[in-house]
Amino acid sequence: SSGATGSSGTGGSSGTGGAPSVACPAFPGPTGTTLRVTPAGARELHATVAAAQSGTTLLLEDGTYTITAPLWFRTAGVTLRSLSNDASKVIIDANYAVNETIAIQASNVTVAHVTLTRAVDHLVHVSPPDGVNNVNGTVLYGIRFIDGGEQFVKVNPNGSRMAYADQGRVECSSFELTNAGRPHIEPNPG
Repeated sequence: SSGATGSSGTGGSSGTGGAPSVACPAFPGPTGTTLRVTPAGARELHATVAAAQSGTTLLLEDGTYTITAPLWFRTAGVTLRSLSNDASKVIIDANYAVNETIAIQASNVTVAHVTLTRAVDHLVHVSPPDGVNNVNGTVLYGIRFIDGGEQFVKVNPNGSRMAYADQGRVECSSFELTNAGRPHIEPNPG
């Protein structure tokens, strides 16, 4: 199950629910090293992301990637995106078993044209590691954010408040909390 199914909620007192139509051009293509990943590699996707060198674009083929660990981006200049440029066809499903689907602790990380769904807490968390180095230039583009347990996108300074996340952007994306996702909202977020 992709986790992206289920009926839509009521987007407020007069809303009709469902994800809005977001028509935007495809994110520009990769210019450096590329690595194609198939859904068969979902269990190792966290290791693939961790091993990616700066300037690498990970191209996800269409399918569902049910992950068992967060995707930690600790190397600057890494991109994760769908090969098809169609977020509805590339689903990264945390299956309510992973606290953060994507954790970004490096500058100039891009995630594009994927669906992120069913995180225990955050679908994306951007926060610098310990120290004084800021995380700048995060780009989240053409993403379908569905059913996060707390913040869909969380951005904060590091624990010592000596480094910050700055100059990032979310573009051409949608946020959706389905009726199936509502019971998974954290009752006492911390």
